[in-house]
Amino acid sequence: AIAVVDRVLGVRPTTVVDLRPETPTLVSVRLERPAGFAYRAGQFALLRLATSAGPDLRPLSLASSPNEGALRFVTRRGPSVYKQALLALQPGDPVKVSRAMGSFRLDPTRPAVLLSGGIGAAPMRSMVSAAAAAGLTTPLRLLFSNHTVDEIPFRDELERLAQAYSDMKVTWVVTSQTGRITDEQLRRQRDELPNAVYYVTGPALFVRAVVDMLRGIGISRSRIRLSKQTLPF
Repeated sequence: AIAVVDRVLGVRPTTVVDLRPETPTLVSVRLERPAGFAYRAGQFALLRLATSAGPDLRPLSLASSPNEGALRFVTRRGPSVYKQALLALQPGDPVKVSRAMGSFRLDPTRPAVLLSGGIGAAPMRSMVSAAAAAGLTTPLRLLFSNHTVDEIPFRDELERLAQAYSDMKVTWVVTSQTGRITDEQLRRQRDELPNAVYYVTGPALFVRAVVDMLRGIGISRSRIRLSKQTLPF
């Protein structure tokens, strides 16, 4: 059964480059990029690990962009058998990664408002990095929501990208200090970029709340994109 699933998902072997903490609760794992591994910024892949309970694979968003050499995934620390196996990985360890999947990607012809909560920053980082590498000039607005300042992933990287990009602004929403993303903040984005597409990713409760606010201020469903990790079976 594993062999059949692996064929359907295009699973192939690779090795771990390194693990590093992104925040106190988030860790990233970088893998050697298999030959011919193609993907679009914003997609996800499945990472197969050998765990104490046997082989297991889980979908993880790609935080790297296609112009980078290694594949970079980010996940939240946790007590599950899979998470413990991931956290125990060492450079050079063998793992397996599926082909890239998902249709969550930036439209390079339209202004974009990216709304992220917590670990949802991973595909956003991928898309922003790819946009900067491609020399895009379409306006980008990022609103990243996290509970505390030390839980903001990729903060330094994104601030450097914002300085280099022709029209990018980043707003850090720290819920323990200022509360959640508000209708007022979204109205400002709507008024400044009336033709923007809205990209939303993060925990399910965050996504639902943001989509409800966007619909409440008149943003049509056709202009809202959601990150979904849907498998082909």
